[in-house]
Amino acid sequence: MKINVIVPVVSSELANELFDSIQSNIVQPSRIIMIDNSDNGYWHRIAQYGKVLFDGYRPEKRMSCNESWNYGISKLDDDCDLVSILNDDILLNRYFFEKVVFTFKRFKYAGVVCPFTVNDRRDMQYFTKNGSIFQKMTKREGWAFTIKKSLLDQIPPIPAQLKTFCGDDWFWHYTHKKGLFWYKHIGNCIFHHVGAAVRKLGVRKNMNAEKRIFRGIIRGL
Repeated sequence: MKINVIVPVVSSELANELFDSIQSNIVQPSRIIMIDNSDNGYWHRIAQYGKVLFDGYRPEKRMSCNESWNYGISKLDDDCDLVSILNDDILLNRYFFEKVVFTFKRFKYAGVVCPFTVNDRRDMQYFTKNGSIFQKMTKREGWAFTIKKSLLDQIPPIPAQLKTFCGDDWFWHYTHKKGLFWYKHIGNCIFHHVGAAVRKLGVRKNMNAEKRIFRGIIRGL
């Protein structure tokens, strides 16, 4: 399966770790689309990606998370099969993409696949190539999810009123509306610096307002 990756970058320091962990994966994405919202610019990483097409976009003004997701989606390869949308404040294990592909192949009705999140990076050593435990998710997780491109093509862009929050809720709503589900591979894992990007942007105060807007939009569909 051909994988594209979308990463909005806010913290250059954290993104360094993420991109290094992508490079260490035994299955590589065919393309990485990076939306550079960092303070100091992040263009130097592009030269380090060898055969992977690494596209860096530097907006004229900083884009919000959901604006960055919409923008990245507009730049995807038409023929990709899967799209991983990743926070810049996570770290992947080296089997991440391989296990994502395996999960989609195993579950016919998987529209979105997520990994298990650990709070201590040392715990990642216990997740090996052979671990395979799965569960159907009852709650969305927006920091590291992979969605079928064929499903993504059927989902409207995230509404402009939702800047930072509820973008993952938007995909959750449409996944189930199309008769598909979110699955978690418990044998796959990431480490997450929980809330690092949100704290840096200082936008948590907008969360409740955007949740109310989201509920209103969904009721009107």
